[in-house]
Amino acid sequence: MRILKLGSIGPGVEFLQLALERARFYTGDTDGIFGTATDGALRAFQRRYGLVPDGVCGAATHKRLMPWYTGFLLHRVQRGDSLASVARLYGAALPALLAANPGYTPENLPLGAELTVPLPFQLVPETISCFSFLLECCVKGLSARYPFLVSGSIGKSAMGKPLWFLRFGQGENRV
Repeated sequence: MRILKLGSIGPGVEFLQLALERARFYTGDTDGIFGTATDGALRAFQRRYGLVPDGVCGAATHKRLMPWYTGFLLHRVQRGDSLASVARLYGAALPALLAANPGYTPENLPLGAELTVPLPFQLVPETISCFSFLLECCVKGLSARYPFLVSGSIGKSAMGKPLWFLRFGQGENRV
């Protein structure tokens, strides 16, 4: 993902605005224009998550925003955790948490286990422009939420971007 800052425009800014909205830092229009509202929201996010609040969305900030790009995060089970308490902690639906973590049950939740926690928002956005990084995040998020999906890249586009696939079921492959 490219560096985004005051004055940047385009689909990357739309996705940044959406991620900041999902994280409850941005309430403006998702318009793809990195203006003062986006700058303020990004700086607040950076402060909250221990980053330098410079208003520049570089590698470290993109990495910290990843749960709100992909729609999931990882939680290490600690003493006293239950599936219900982990779901409550992140606002996740318990059935979604169970679906993302086959093999774990309320009776089988070992200390130190890493749970995939689907965050409580629609993963695939319908209101912003589509571009390669958005597709990559959606594929990663869908694969995490639904571990029975198989995903990957079948090659590169003419622009050198991955051509993603998702596979589920046992039927014949068709395009």
